[in-house]
Amino acid sequence: MNRLLLLLILSITACDSAESPSLRESRSIQDNLLQRIAQVDSMLNTHLTTLREQSIALSNDTLLASDSLLRVHYSNLKESANQLEYKQTELRNWRDQLTLLPSKEEIARGIANPFGEQAGDKGILQALNASSDTLTILESSISELIRTTTYERTTTPKPQE
Repeated sequence: MNRLLLLLILSITACDSAESPSLRESRSIQDNLLQRIAQVDSMLNTHLTTLREQSIALSNDTLLASDSLLRVHYSNLKESANQLEYKQTELRNWRDQLTLLPSKEEIARGIANPFGEQAGDKGILQALNASSDTLTILESSISELIRTTTYERTTTPKPQE
């Protein structure tokens, strides 16, 4: 029984160490990419929810029909929400097109390399690093958009008297 357990542990350890350092680094980058995408998507959801709630509240305000500054603010809220929705769609489309490493089990079953047969471990690492760079650009544009929509939200015009 102890021998069987020892053999099992050794075989699991051998499978884990069978990947090259480049492939292990690629898996780490991929995990980080997926985590960052989830965080940005969650952040977008939070801000979109806030903008939508403010827009609904404003649409129910009786002063909206008579206060031009309030109408401008309402229009800005709607436009900000539209811009964030567009960025969220862009992020999700990019995520859906992202080439990912197969699991170790899929590799053991002989699945084809989704990066191309000629890519090799270093090519995979380069592709995932390029994806990380692209995500950094997307994150930056989304953060800037959120910053500007947050600024607009904090400067709500006061109703005219």
